[in-house]
Formats: sequence, C-alpha cells, structure tokens
Amino acid sequence: MQALQKEIALKRSDFEKEYQQRKIELDAREEAISGREKETAALQKEVESFPKRNEAAVQADGVVLVLIHHLALSTGIDRHL
Repeated sequence: MQALQKEIALKRSDFEKEYQQRKIELDAREEAISGREKETAALQKEVESFPKRNEAAVQADGVVLVLIHHLALSTGIDRHL
C-alpha cells in the first residue's frame, strides 16, 4: 500500500511540474499574442488615418506651390525661367 501511495505522490508531483511548465508557456504565448494585437491595433489606426494625413499633405503642398508661383510672379523670377 505504501508503494502505491509513493507512486501516486510521484505521479502527482510529475503532473504538477508538467502543469506549471505548460502554464508558464501558455502565459508567455498569451503575452506575445497580446503584444501583437496591440501592434496590429496601432497599425490599423495608422492605416485608417492615412487618407486624411495624405490629403492634408497634398493640400499643404498645393498651398506651398501656389505661394511659390505668386512669389515668382510678384518678383519677376518667372520671366527668367
């Protein structure tokens, strides 16, 4: 009977060690997944905001070009080009 109890105790100990190791591995995988989900969410926000940022940049470039054109006209630089 004592041999059976020792075997059961040994198997329980082995099971607990295996359980703890798997729990550690699972926690690590879940943390990695959570990190990737946060990165994905940040990239998604960047992608969603890109059209507005791009349009603003295009409009700003257009304003700069218009100002350069007006400056060239007002200074007569355009006649030398």
